[in-house]
Amino acid sequence: MPSDPEPPISTRTRSKSIRSSPTKPEGDSIIPQLLILGFFSNCYLLYTLHHLPWCSVIPNLSRCFIFVNAFRCVWPNRYNKNVVLHDTPLSSIFLTRLLATFSEVAWLLLLGLVAMQYAPFDEETEIPFLYSFGAGLLPGLCAMAQCFVWSSLILRTDSLMFYEESTWLVMFILNTSINAYIWFHGVRSPLVIISLVFGFLYLPWQAYFHLGLIVSLKDKPLTASKMTLKNAKLGLVRACKYRNKTKKLVDWGGWTGVTWMVAYWWAEPVWIAAIAWVMEKDGKIV
Repeated sequence: MPSDPEPPISTRTRSKSIRSSPTKPEGDSIIPQLLILGFFSNCYLLYTLHHLPWCSVIPNLSRCFIFVNAFRCVWPNRYNKNVVLHDTPLSSIFLTRLLATFSEVAWLLLLGLVAMQYAPFDEETEIPFLYSFGAGLLPGLCAMAQCFVWSSLILRTDSLMFYEESTWLVMFILNTSINAYIWFHGVRSPLVIISLVFGFLYLPWQAYFHLGLIVSLKDKPLTASKMTLKNAKLGLVRACKYRNKTKKLVDWGGWTGVTWMVAYWWAEPVWIAAIAWVMEKDGKIV
């Protein structure tokens, strides 16, 4: 395992801000290894989509998201301190972030498509500009969040993570608002209900617990002196090669971290598969 070329600029950890355990359990744990079970559930979800056309956008976006989460269940890691379960190039922070970029954009593209396909307007009514703009803005905001997280990763600072997580907050305020609008106009699709339930659970947690903790840590902002090619090169090398193998539950964020991983890598793929299932049933596959 290569040594860390240089410690991160900031000492704050992204994962600690949202996933640290208040009890800080010590010692090795089997819990991170149990994430492998999510690989099998995700493989089953992929199987349920095998009959859908491979030339259609929605099934392929769903497959992309589910595949990446299956991969992350086998080779899990945490960006902070480059924590990995298996010391292998497949656990590379760079590789995981690259795959996650595609899967997260696919996720928000799907939500935008759901908003447009279930828009509460008849065929003779033109969809209002603000509605279509909001639906189209979802993947655009996701792309912006990717810029923040990649910059944070390569420049080896956590200070930009606040902007990334704030962007996710805005994304799901927007998505929840769109689906509330759809609901109040009489559309009772299961996909609308799932988005509303997710929003009501996620938004308070993100705004109060996650962003609140990030603000309380008072990280130093990224300075111009750190925005150099040399620093970026070191960050890229670190993301590609440095791996900190550990089974300590505290290094994985404690029980809060494990809960986050299970929700993201196990539960959300069911939502994404449901988008393809329901839209096929409703004849809205594109």
